Amino acid sequence: MILDPFMGGGTAVVESIATGRRVVGNDLNPLAVFVARAKTATLLDHEQEAIQEWGNTVIPTLNYRLPFQSLAKYIDPHSTRNLHLPRARFIKKIVDAAIESLHFLPTDPAREYARCAILRTSQWALD
Repeated sequence: MILDPFMGGGTAVVESIATGRRVVGNDLNPLAVFVARAKTATLLDHEQEAIQEWGNTVIPTLNYRLPFQSLAKYIDPHSTRNLHLPRARFIKKIVDAAIESLHFLPTDPAREYARCAILRTSQWALD
């Protein structure tokens, strides 16, 4: 049994699962818990196919010229000061549209996995 009381991004949890060990991970940071849960999700074949279909059909249709609607539900404006810069606005709008499109996915684990991929990709784009 592996205990990771400060799991962060979940690397020890992922490696424990990969080696067949039982593991318990914990963290005070809800983002760390979200990332670890998404990284360790076991997706069924139909969930994987739905994510691939979503990526191939929905993602190419996203447009940053669409009205900005809902990202405030997911991002705290006080902790994301740099996202208010003009050069970040189009990325925020694409992230908003991508997160809103997750309703096309059939299950919560599939939506959580795709949301993690969206957020990781947007982090890369902002960096």
